[in-house]
Amino acid sequence: MGGNPSSHNRRADCSGQPDAVDGSDDVGSTMASRAVAAYLRERHQQGEICATTVRNQGCVLFRFAATLGERDPASMTTADVERYLRGRAHVTPNTRRVEIGTLHAFGRWMVRKRRMRRNPVEDIKRPPKPRAVPAALPREQVRRLLEVSASDRRLRAMVWAMLGLGLRRSEVAGLRVEHWDRYAQTVSVVGKGGHERLLPVTEPVVAAWSAYLAECPASSGPLFRSQRAPFGALSPATVTAIVTEALRAAGIKKHAFDRACPHALRHTALSDTLDACGDLRVVMEMAGHSSLAVTSIYQRRSQVGQLREAMSVRPY
Repeated sequence: MGGNPSSHNRRADCSGQPDAVDGSDDVGSTMASRAVAAYLRERHQQGEICATTVRNQGCVLFRFAATLGERDPASMTTADVERYLRGRAHVTPNTRRVEIGTLHAFGRWMVRKRRMRRNPVEDIKRPPKPRAVPAALPREQVRRLLEVSASDRRLRAMVWAMLGLGLRRSEVAGLRVEHWDRYAQTVSVVGKGGHERLLPVTEPVVAAWSAYLAECPASSGPLFRSQRAPFGALSPATVTAIVTEALRAAGIKKHAFDRACPHALRHTALSDTLDACGDLRVVMEMAGHSSLAVTSIYQRRSQVGQLREAMSVRPY
């Protein structure tokens, strides 16, 4: 980055916590590097980003600052950003999106500080966000998970809440005993944004929840409770940890980024329900989605065959 090689090397390999967090002045000698450090420090002190985000964004911003050399960052142009991105042609489209977003936020801050009149990153087009493909579990893996959960009634009840009803981890953690109408066999679920939906409780879910409540009786309060604090609710993070450990014990989860996570149970429930009924609107209600466009990601490739068959019988 210019006059301080040791500082530049620290940024280049992104190791350790950036100096912008601890408030020291060893942030490099160029105007651009000092502006980056001030930006990161301010956002961290205001609680807008955590130390990990400071480090990750610092990797991008200090690398970009190095391309400006001794120039004032207020003079940066769209051409400067494009030149930096050409040097990052080897990264994935998703990484490119993240880096453009990081540079855009820095440019916005420079405008807010009145160091620039206009953010030059606004002219940079981000790669389209890839469409998420839900990672549903095959039946053999579902069978192994249910076998692993058979000896733990709380775990089995949570697994069936996700697998049977398609609930998110936060929705599982938020379930209350009184939300379950045993006469009507329905449950009221509070989803994202506090929106409630009423779901039918299927027989396997009824069996799992009944067995759990027979072991840990309760007439009100959290359905899934902490073992340390019998009347305390589980947090979403704890739900994730418990179910993740079961996935690992079943030999389904192999490593950290294999997508075999508790949310895969929700994907499995929604995908299988769509395959069974073929009605996106039904699955949208089950999932608690705000639009059919969101639910449409659960359409599997196997449905292309169904479409082909339907489209081929038209008389004309």
